[in-house]
Amino acid sequence: PIVVFLAWLALQGALDEFLHLLSAIDRLAPFAGLEEKAQDLIEWVMRRPLLVLAALGGLSAVRSRRILAWLPLLWVAAEVLVLLAPPRLDFGWGGISHYALPALAATSLLGGIGVHQLDLWMIGRRGQKALAAGVLVLTVAMSSGWLTDLNFAIAESDYPLPTVDDEVRIGRAAAAVTGEEEPIMVLGNTVFHRRAGRRPANRYFVLPEYLPSSRLWPEAETDMLAALRGGDVGAVILSRRYLEDRLSPKLRDALWQEWFPAALFSYPYQGDVFLYLPNSPAPPESNEPIAVYEPDIALMNVEMKDTDHGALLIGLYWAAESRPVMDLVAFVHLLDGQDGLVAQHDGIPGVGFRPTSTWNAGETVVDWHWIELPEVYDPGASSLRIGLYDAMTGERRRMQRAQYEEDFVVLDLSGLSK
Repeated sequence: PIVVFLAWLALQGALDEFLHLLSAIDRLAPFAGLEEKAQDLIEWVMRRPLLVLAALGGLSAVRSRRILAWLPLLWVAAEVLVLLAPPRLDFGWGGISHYALPALAATSLLGGIGVHQLDLWMIGRRGQKALAAGVLVLTVAMSSGWLTDLNFAIAESDYPLPTVDDEVRIGRAAAAVTGEEEPIMVLGNTVFHRRAGRRPANRYFVLPEYLPSSRLWPEAETDMLAALRGGDVGAVILSRRYLEDRLSPKLRDALWQEWFPAALFSYPYQGDVFLYLPNSPAPPESNEPIAVYEPDIALMNVEMKDTDHGALLIGLYWAAESRPVMDLVAFVHLLDGQDGLVAQHDGIPGVGFRPTSTWNAGETVVDWHWIELPEVYDPGASSLRIGLYDAMTGERRRMQRAQYEEDFVVLDLSGLSK
């Protein structure tokens, strides 16, 4: 069937594209980094004693010459085929981890047959006992990975998996800041496209470790650069893992030149996720700062982007007369008409990328804060409370030259630039 399938693709003129697909996805890339992948696979196999027993069980099933005994072999073969199949051949689930469990179950069944064969050899002739002893020694020698897994389970360690709520929240955030026809660029989890209801801006949604060193990287990098610089992309969703480890210098430069980080969302599976928006001209700064906090940090301007979808984006424009010696956290509190706290966002400026200790004297630092709104919210009677506090002690920085002795400034939403 595989040969017929490949021949059909060749007749359709799609074989080269299909091989490109296999090399570009995270699930299977037989033509990219093959040597490194084979070495990793061998190292993994050498730490899995179950595979020794499964191989013995498969040999035992074949030697029995009974068709019924071959059913576990057929099950294992089918599960492995599904596990390695490209995503376009959808068998009911969306991710590789969902296919791995039945493949493990099928392999475990063969392992059970292998244990039965060992039992038969142990009570058999001398040669069979020697074979059984050899297999047992090999199984014990390969048990390091099993012991590691067992220790992981006993320690009740939780693998940092995201929840559906995390994915929905990130997808809705991207939808909130983009138009219905604007594509989004995702380098992380492809589910964000579905949650956002936006079409993808480029072909590559994931950046597996092997891709930057494969022959496909020039094509992939060109595709992603075109998306970042194209001008029609509404937002970029980027995992911290990709940002820190897998983006090339060209991609990083394009990201920082054309985009700004607007929000950070919890997504432990990939080290959290950043939402980037296209750079826009800064609003005109007034000659006089809105407020000046100790030690000589001025709030020059405040900008608001109302997403109309349950969130506010507040941009703070800071300037320091000299480089601050400590790291401060900026807070933005949304107040109702009775000065009650409605929602808030506290964070290191620049979504964590511009701590105050890195500011240069006279430099304007743009600091965006993503505030998620409650269901009941009256923008007409709301205001913002903005200030700074010490990241270590939580002590607020007091305002200089204020009418009253305050550690925050209050601004009406209606007076903010949009």
